[in-house]
Amino acid sequence: MAVPSSGKITLSGIIGEIDDGEYIEGYQFPGVESLKEFSTGGIDADAINKDNRTQNRPDEAAPHKMSEFYSYDHDIASPFTSTISNFTMTSTAGTGLSGLVYAKKTFVVDPHNGAVTGSIEVPGTNRGILALAMSDQGDPGTSGTDNSATGFIQQGTPCILDFSSIGTALTITCRFRFQPHSGAANQNVDVTFNLSGDLIDAEDVVVVTKSSARP
Repeated sequence: MAVPSSGKITLSGIIGEIDDGEYIEGYQFPGVESLKEFSTGGIDADAINKDNRTQNRPDEAAPHKMSEFYSYDHDIASPFTSTISNFTMTSTAGTGLSGLVYAKKTFVVDPHNGAVTGSIEVPGTNRGILALAMSDQGDPGTSGTDNSATGFIQQGTPCILDFSSIGTALTITCRFRFQPHSGAANQNVDVTFNLSGDLIDAEDVVVVTKSSARP
């Protein structure tokens, strides 16, 4: 049972939710009952279940307030039932648009709001250009627009997919597109997916531009 969403709540009840998975007013905790410690995970490195939406869990910053625990559910499951593993994309230097390469990946999410946002880190120095397209109705294809997809959105700009439905698990199909660098290079790029600002998945894409073949 989660912490109530409104009204009076108690520290003992919050501790019961975290320590025992039940909001129990008057819960007897054998250690120090400190709002700060339970708000920051100081009692246990994994004390706060960050699969809760950001508005339903403490922000870990002072001043700490019990109201930050409204609707907190320590047993809530991640909205992801499958994720994307780290992967590598490789192309040949100096080939420009003719050297575009694509990777198709999928993940499954049980959405609690209307959209998912994919973000590609902008490295200090670009070693090629990575772009992302997403759809919850099938493969975006190499055009990035098949199956009502978002179209390819380049690194540095959020790729936002509005879900076609909410309340049931959805398979999100991603198409990554990599345009190679002008010279041989190797770079790690972070890709994250969020629901309403809640981080729900992150992976590392290694983009590699090989030396061009000699004639």
